Amino acid sequence: MFQNTLFLIASVAFFVCYIFYLLQMFDINNAEERKQKIFNLLKIKFEGLYENNLGFFEYSVNNKNILFEYKTYRYKTVTNILKVYLDISIVEEDIKKLCKIHFNCANIDNRDWVEMEVDVFFDTLNNLVKYSNKTVSKIIYETDIYISEKRAERNKK
Repeated sequence: MFQNTLFLIASVAFFVCYIFYLLQMFDINNAEERKQKIFNLLKIKFEGLYENNLGFFEYSVNNKNILFEYKTYRYKTVTNILKVYLDISIVEEDIKKLCKIHFNCANIDNRDWVEMEVDVFFDTLNNLVKYSNKTVSKIIYETDIYISEKRAERNKK
């Protein structure tokens, strides 16, 4: 009797671990499929978009380098996040330091980037792509205005 109970417990534990493993594999594939889908949607909206060697989607507009980073998290529901980065590596060091204080910034591949998340109420892939153009315009506009103001202040001194 005791051996049967032990066998049953071991079998159930093995089955639970196997199901957990399968669910993890499904989520990994699902995340890759989502990333490919959002890449295809963004590629339609932003001509010339490509995936770089770091896994970011890269795009150039008006001599400005833009990166898109897509992340998905699963906790009870699926959460999709699309971040937009603007390259500020060519900006003067004193202005760049001020940008790092004023904006959310990141260092990716030894280059400095201003970071902004695409803000949507429902984080579906289609909504993220729909509002990504607005975020790209916003990050370029706000960064250019800030840099121009700081250069003007510096030149007055």
